[in-house]
Amino acid sequence: MVLLLTLLHVFCIAEVLSCSPTMSFDGEEHWTADELDQCEMHGTEYSPNLCYAHMINYQRLNVEVLFEDPILVVFRNFASQKDVAQFLLDAKKEELSLQEVVEMNETSTTYFVSNDRLANGTFISHEGTAAISKVFKKAKAMIPFVNFEYSEDWQILSYLPGGHYRPHHDYFEYESETPLDDYTKIHGNRFATFLLVLQNAEKGGGTVFPYLRQTVLASPGDVIFWTNMRSNKELDKNSYHGACVVRKGEKVAAVLWVREKFQDLLLYPHNAGGFDFDKLINPRLKLLQGFPICK
Repeated sequence: MVLLLTLLHVFCIAEVLSCSPTMSFDGEEHWTADELDQCEMHGTEYSPNLCYAHMINYQRLNVEVLFEDPILVVFRNFASQKDVAQFLLDAKKEELSLQEVVEMNETSTTYFVSNDRLANGTFISHEGTAAISKVFKKAKAMIPFVNFEYSEDWQILSYLPGGHYRPHHDYFEYESETPLDDYTKIHGNRFATFLLVLQNAEKGGGTVFPYLRQTVLASPGDVIFWTNMRSNKELDKNSYHGACVVRKGEKVAAVLWVREKFQDLLLYPHNAGGFDFDKLINPRLKLLQGFPICK
């Protein structure tokens, strides 16, 4: 894997490329003190509200429900360790470059490198390799009420020590009513985010949701899934999230941004005006109390 670290100074460099929990990092000014504190609480065990499991196509799906509004769940052990290892191996064959941020106004869309997002990455098609295709097909089979066919290509993201992404929304906010890019005109905005963890950092690297006061640490093979919009297709402000700074090691994740087009949860919202949450976790699920998937 070739990492284009032409801006190597943006990463915290110390012995074995590690950062102490109290050491500042490039781009820290984009974070509030409270957001940073929430990131440092990643070692605290959180208790999901509910834990479910069900069988579909002879495969087990473990679901930890953190929030229902907005939807924030963790699919534990979604991909096997064998599949994760092969996915990661395929991803590391790609050339990764320093990722850009996007700025939109009424007349233009601009992409540029900024220290509020320090990560290397690339895009791979849904079925770019046999291993990647296997995970994509499993997502379609195991989470049938999310239409993954209308998602962007996989984005592979690598966060080295000092790497982070300041809190933000995945949902695109436009100054004008008409979206500027053709992809959004055709497929709609980012309905949901599907984040598969391929490799954990040794220290740091959690995913923080400041407005929910929730920092999620997932293991390789786990998926963090959340919705970015409400049932009326407007921004859900509580989906505000960030990638906490990596203090030691490397975090690698694969992300699918699911677009709003032909999404069952949007086409047939719950009578109360929100999403029909049971469709996501499946109404046939059996509540498991005290089951190890919650730990």
